[in-house]
Order: sequence, then C-alpha cells, then structure tokens
Amino acid sequence: MAGLKAAIDITRSQEEIPEDYHHRADRCSWCDLNGRYEETGNLQDLEAVINHVEKALEETPEGHPDRAVWLHNLGIALRSRYKGTGSLQDLEAAINHAEAAVKEIPENHPDCASRLNSLGMHLSSRYERTGNLQDLEAAINYVETAVDATPDLGDPDQAQWLHNLGICLSSRYERTGDFQDLEAAIDHAEAAVKETPEDHPYCASRLNSLGIHLSSRYERTGDLHSLEAAINYAEIAVEAIQEDHPGRTILLNNLGNHLSRRYGRTGNLQDLEAAINYAGAAVKLTPEDHPDCASRLNSLGIHLSSRYERTGNLQDLEAAINYAEIAVEAIQEDHPDRTTLLNNLGNHLSRRYGRTGNLQDLEAAINHLEIAEKATPKNHPAYAERLHNLGRCLAKKYGVTGDLQHLETAINYAEAAVVAIPEDHPGRALCLENIADCLRSRHLRIGNLEDLEAAIKYVEAAVEATPEDHPNQAELLRDLGNNLSSRYVCIGNLQDLEAAINYTEKAVAATPEDDSLREARLNTLGCHLSTRYRRTGNLLDLETAINHAETAVKATPESHLNGACPERLSNLGSHLSSRYYRSGNLHDLDAAIKYVEAAVEACPQGDPDQARLFHMLGEYLESRYKHTGSFDNLEAAINYAETAVVRMWGGTECGTPIDLRVRGGTEEEVGRDMGRQRVLRRGHEISEETGRAGQRGEGDGGALVERPRSRTETG
Repeated sequence: MAGLKAAIDITRSQEEIPEDYHHRADRCSWCDLNGRYEETGNLQDLEAVINHVEKALEETPEGHPDRAVWLHNLGIALRSRYKGTGSLQDLEAAINHAEAAVKEIPENHPDCASRLNSLGMHLSSRYERTGNLQDLEAAINYVETAVDATPDLGDPDQAQWLHNLGICLSSRYERTGDFQDLEAAIDHAEAAVKETPEDHPYCASRLNSLGIHLSSRYERTGDLHSLEAAINYAEIAVEAIQEDHPGRTILLNNLGNHLSRRYGRTGNLQDLEAAINYAGAAVKLTPEDHPDCASRLNSLGIHLSSRYERTGNLQDLEAAINYAEIAVEAIQEDHPDRTTLLNNLGNHLSRRYGRTGNLQDLEAAINHLEIAEKATPKNHPAYAERLHNLGRCLAKKYGVTGDLQHLETAINYAEAAVVAIPEDHPGRALCLENIADCLRSRHLRIGNLEDLEAAIKYVEAAVEATPEDHPNQAELLRDLGNNLSSRYVCIGNLQDLEAAINYTEKAVAATPEDDSLREARLNTLGCHLSTRYRRTGNLLDLETAINHAETAVKATPESHLNGACPERLSNLGSHLSSRYYRSGNLHDLDAAIKYVEAAVEACPQGDPDQARLFHMLGEYLESRYKHTGSFDNLEAAINYAETAVVRMWGGTECGTPIDLRVRGGTEEEVGRDMGRQRVLRRGHEISEETGRAGQRGEGDGGALVERPRSRTETG
C-alpha cells in the first residue's frame, strides 16, 4: 500500500497539466481513485485505477514522453493488485511494464531513479514468491542505482530508496546468512527513518522495517538491546497508523512476532499474551484469500504453541495445529514459504504426540519435516534448523519402536545440524543439546561410554553458550545433570551424582512456579536424590525425592498420557517402595503398587515401556505376598512377570530385548532412553514464522521454530 502511493510517478500535478491536454481528465481521475484506494484498500478502487491507466497507455502513441509514465504507474498498480490477490500474472505484467518504462527513459532523467526503484521492488516481490535469487540480486542492483542517483539526503525520495534497499538486503541476508547484508540493511533503514518526519504517511512503514531488521540481528547475535529497540519501533508504528488503515495488520503481526521473541528470551508471560492478542487481531483483519493469510495464521499458531508449552493447556496446542494446517492448505505448492509452514506444522504435531502418545501425529510430523528438509538448499540459513527438528522426531520414534536405525539416523541429522549452524548462532546450543540427547540414548542402548562422554561435552558447551538468565538454561542444566547421573551409574563416581543433583536444583530454582516444566524438573531431581539415598542411606534424600515426585504427579494433567504420566507415576512408586524396604510400612508398598498400576493403565498399548512397568509391578506384588502371605498377590506377580518377559522379547521391531531392570527412580522422568523425555522441554524446536524478515524463536522442547519473516511495506 505504501509502495503504490510512494512510487506514483505523476511528473506534473493537476495544476501543472494544461487544460487542453488530452489525458488531463485521466490523470485527475487516476489521482482521485488512487487516493481513495490508499485510504480504504478497496480492490474495486484499484481495479478502476488499473482500467484508467490501461486506457491512458492505450491512447498514448509510441515514442510519446508520457508513455513511460503510464507504463511505470501501471506496473505499480498491478503489483498492488498482486499483493492483494496473489496473482503471479499481475506481478509478471508489472515487471514487464516497469522494464519497458526504464528502457524508454534516459539515464539522466530526473525520474530515472524512481523507475529503477520500482522495477527493483517488483523483482523483489517475485523473489519472495518464487525464491529465485537472481531476481533478488537484480532488485538490489536496481535500487542501489536509484540510491546512487539521488545523493542528496534531503531529497524526499532518498528515504524511500534507502528503505527499500534495506528490505532487499535483509531478504538476501535471510537467504544467504551474510551478516554484512543485515548490518547494511539496518544502516539504510535507520537513515530512512531519520529523514522521515513523524507525521509522514510512510513513517509507520519505515519504523516497522527498521524493527524487523533489528529483530533479525537479535536472532543472530542474541543482543537483547536490538530486540528492545525493535519492539519500541514496532509499538510506535502501530500507534502512528490509523485504526482502519489496510496496512495495520502487517504492523500488528510483526509487533506480535517481536514480543514472542522477547518472551522466548525472558520468559515473561505478558509478552506472550500480548503477542497472541496482536497476532489474533491481525488474523481477524486478514481476508481468507489474502496472500499473507497463511503467514499470519502461522504466526498465531506459533504463539499459541508457545503458551501450551508454558501452561500445558491442550486447547492452545489444538488451535495451533488447526491454524498451521489451514496455513499449509492456503499457500501455493511452489511458494518458498511452504517449507517453513510444513516445518512448523511438524513441530506442533510432534508436541501433541508428546502429550497424547498418538503415533499418527509423530508419523505425520516426520513426513512434514522430511519434505521441508529435502526442499531446503544446504546453503540456506534454515537448513541446520530443519535437520535438527527432523533428527529430534526420529529420536522420538526410536523411543517408541526401539529400532536402532531410527536413532542412528537421528544422530546423523543432529551431527549435520551442529556442523551447519554458525558458531555464533543463538540456536546452536539447542543443536548441541540434541546431539547430546541422541548420543546418551545410544549409550543407554549399547553401553558405549564414549557416547556418554561426548554427550556430556556437548551439553556443557550448550550451557556455556547460553546466557544464565535465558529460559532455556534451566533445561540445559537438567540435561547436564541427567548425563552426569548416567555416568555415575556407569562408573560409580559420587562426584558425578553430586554434580547432577546440583545442576538439577539450579534448573528447578530457575523455573517459574507457573511453568508446566517445573514438575518435570522436580521429578528428575527426585530421581537423583533417590539414587543418592541408595548410595548413602540418607533417609532425608528419600523423603525429599518422594515429596518432589508427589508434587510432579499432582501437577500432571490426567490427559498427559504418553508424555509424562506413566514415568512420573512409576517413579513415585519406586521411591515409595524404597521407603517400604527401609521401614517395612505396608502403606508405602500399597501406594507403590497403586501408582505403578496407574502407570500401566496410562501407558499406551504396544509401548516399549510397558515391559518395564509390568516387571516393576510383579516385583512389588511379590513383596506384598511375602509381607501378607496373600496367594492372589503371588499369582498376579507371576502373571505380570510372564507378560514382561513376552514384551521384553517381542516389544521392539529390531528384536532386541528391553532392559527390565528397575532402576529405582534413576530413569530421570522418562524411563526409556530419550523418546518422550524430549517432549517435555521448551526451546528445542525451531519453528518458523513466514513473511519476510524472519523471526526464529523457540518452540516445544527442542524444536527450532522457524518464525514468520515479518512483513515489510515497500515502495
């Protein structure tokens, strides 16, 4: 919208047009209709504009100096219609007309810069639609030439050319990852804002673009000052634009994206609530057939999925999946942003699998992520994130099937992601954590201590790379504790266990009371304390472990089946059984049996963890038989033990027996390798938001969420 009004090339005002000029009426009508379209966004007004300009062009003979004017203006109008309808034919025609206008005007003509700028922005729009980098390179060349041709910073057009050049350079940064392009984009955008009066009609648009570039710099560097500045500019832009302005939806959506990023950094729930409100308003104001509808639905879905991670409200996740599915259906098959939407839909479905245990969700997630990964060039900045997300889901599948091939493939993707992501990228810590998780799972499966040692080094590097006040730090500390606890189990060094407890206590202390992950971390801490009790006999450790496990179980929704419920129930049962063996109090054994029975009931049919739970239940029933002499308990114990043996040899696709040892709570929350454990975390998936000038924020435990590249207004 701003682009149409900014680039209108009327070389003479109505007063300057002679009364007898045969196109005077056309020019006056063009101005009136264009002004009305600028204010209302009504496509009927734009259709009238196009009709008038086409008529004027038709009546203007070849070689006439005004023919270039009409070609130029028709190109602008057609591009505006493309923005409203998504018709690629309009954009192609706009480029053709703009190229013809450039050819018909001398290089030293005062309007040459305007024509070059418009042609550049049409080509930039085609790049956004097709992903053809040659279009973007040509766009940058044309707009740079326009800037060079207008050296006077006092020239009102110079600010617009600088603004547009910043947009093009930012797009190239998103594609290539060249940080110099982003810094140049920021410089140009700052210069444009500086030269733009506060009451200028394009002030909001230029503030919005500057905010997007600064937010991108935050994503790359983690510099919170850049993000704060981005939010400030976006808020000023929203306040500066009229309530009924058609471009307001862009500003609302982008402000929501920036606030969501800040929530990901600080954990302030108010920012996330505000982001949801802004994104929801943008979606309501966007027609279903609008080209940006998919992008805005995607943004809203990401914010809702983040709130689910924080609160555990399944309705938010269901809504996120619904919006993501609509977005995927709404976007063209060949649109370059389609891979972003597929990536995010895969992340949301992976989260729901973690909550409900529905294997169809996991299979669908893997399918979407595989399509996104295959369609992404290896030199694309998002490639590492998509490798990471796909690897995480395959690791979850290994947790279900026990098929070691799934884990090996997950490790390959995780290693490739670590290699592909820049050393200074804020998402690198999540990639390091993911490879550590995979290696630890392989260690648990085959017992290779080298895998565990490597996992510890990766997590230590991830902790070191993450600011102490970052919300992800708590989960990284918990992971480091889990790995050290595993090494304690292998070599018996009490220092490892002490360190594991210390790191997990820090993780709990860093987790807000209202965070749905707090109980997961309490549960893990209880497991480590229970392990130390078995080593030292300190009853206080066991009592504390029981308290933490009880808190975790009480805070877990009944619907949270596959993700946490069976593990937390069985861990509590394990701690209570330990106290029974210490005190002989039958109430503790009865409670242990009750909790493990509930875990068996909550565990999905065919789940590999069922064998371990049956084995535990058989042991506890045998203990109660010894205490009470009840033959029924012995019969039940034998039945469960037999079932466990059957599941042990038949419960995995690869035929490898499942380890039935009851580890007395050392199974840190998820009693089997990795799989569901990963679902409980935040900030590990990379969800993408679409649009230009992207945001990458954190989503569910581990997914690198590709966020919408926030839209800019161009001229």
